[in-house]
Amino acid sequence: MIKYARTPGIFPPPHNGDNPQLHTPGRRQPARIAFERITVDQDVMAGMPCIRGLRIPVATVLAMVADGITVDEVVAELPDLVADDVAESLRYAAQAMRERELPLRHSA
Repeated sequence: MIKYARTPGIFPPPHNGDNPQLHTPGRRQPARIAFERITVDQDVMAGMPCIRGLRIPVATVLAMVADGITVDEVVAELPDLVADDVAESLRYAAQAMRERELPLRHSA
């Protein structure tokens, strides 16, 4: 069964502690971004987020972009992809960072 990244549970809501103000019905919640090209399937790459059910993890695309490879070069290297797949991978990563706290090393 393929789950799309917009499915609840892929990006669980951040823990808000015991603050009842944050759980008040009718209170505006942050908008969720729908990801049409990112899938999560336990039978494909052990449930890693992938591009359109292919065995191409989002992390692979992100690493290529981080290494300075252009979108055109990514698509040439991974011919099953199109430029929109690369763009959605970046949006997916941005959303993941909004929803998680990561430990950062403090500068001296």
